[in-house]
Amino acid sequence: VAGDNVMLTCPMYGYPIDLITWEKDGVILPINLRQTVLPNGTLVIEKIQRATDSGKYTCIVQNKQGQSARGDVEVIVMVPPKITPFSFQEELLREGMRARLQCVVSEGDLPVTIKWFKDGRVIPAELGVVVRELDDVSSILAIGSVAPRHNGNYTCVATNDAASASHTAALFVNVAPKIIPFSFQDEHLFEGVLARISCVVYQGDLPLTILWMKDGRPISPDLGITRRDIDDYSSILTIEKVQTTHNGNYTCVVSNDAATVNYTAQLTVYVPPRWIIEPLDSTAVKGET
Repeated sequence: VAGDNVMLTCPMYGYPIDLITWEKDGVILPINLRQTVLPNGTLVIEKIQRATDSGKYTCIVQNKQGQSARGDVEVIVMVPPKITPFSFQEELLREGMRARLQCVVSEGDLPVTIKWFKDGRVIPAELGVVVRELDDVSSILAIGSVAPRHNGNYTCVATNDAASASHTAALFVNVAPKIIPFSFQDEHLFEGVLARISCVVYQGDLPLTILWMKDGRPISPDLGITRRDIDDYSSILTIEKVQTTHNGNYTCVVSNDAATVNYTAQLTVYVPPRWIIEPLDSTAVKGET
């Protein structure tokens, strides 16, 4: 296999042997630093290469009487597969997006067998992952609509007679947040009562960012509105005594790496009737103006 160290033993017998030499293409070895002939006559070739090291090697043995014999060894260097590194098109894929990988074997003897695995196992059919062979040295893995169940490590394994090679790409599907619809406890609230709304995220990957807005703007501290976060998924907005200044649309905005979503509840504060000028009792004589 290309890149390995190879030891060639001289195919000879007889006694006593005085000298062992090696030739390739009529040239006595070694001819470079990768070739070494050991004292026992073994030829060592380090990091063997197809272009320069393939071919017929001849071992020549001699005794002290000048008698000699020759033996040939055929060396066929096989090239293992090499995969071009690949990855999903985006580091974070949102739920519902399409995903695709292409495994290309850039080097290696044919035939090559290409197989795909997820988390070290054969990909289950129920995942809906499609694998298509483009030609003898490339394969495509495609997912039409990614979901959290597709999270994992996808590995391409290429195998030929020499060896196997593999490359892995991780898929992480980021789920967008979803908010449970909410509203103030009554459609119409009278001045002075308590008002409260809760923004609860029932789906979505962490970390989540939760913001509150009033009429499309950050809530002013002057309004005296209290916010309390229960956990990573929920936040409560409280108004101890509602006033007409609290009228408006209250929006919870939730963001993560996948998307930003929002939900709005309207607050209408009703004020009971009041005298602007309180009337006074008066006495009048019948018939007078």
